[in-house]
Amino acid sequence: MPSIKVKAAATLEKVQVMECHKYNDEGKEISYKYIDVKALKEAGVIKSIRSTRKAEQFLNTPEGIEFYDKAHHMRIW
Repeated sequence: MPSIKVKAAATLEKVQVMECHKYNDEGKEISYKYIDVKALKEAGVIKSIRSTRKAEQFLNTPEGIEFYDKAHHMRIW
């Protein structure tokens, strides 16, 4: 099963994102996304942008991997 790591969280003006990297079973990075923190909050996963550990725990469940795959990659600049 792939794994996802939250590398960073940032606030840019009114946009909050988490930088998430997806790895295959061998530990090789296969993708990354800037995920909208608002979407994670609306899903009931986190309450604050500082909850990166809680977000990472969720993203490493089958439901979380599906959430990651469907999440829109935010453009931050």
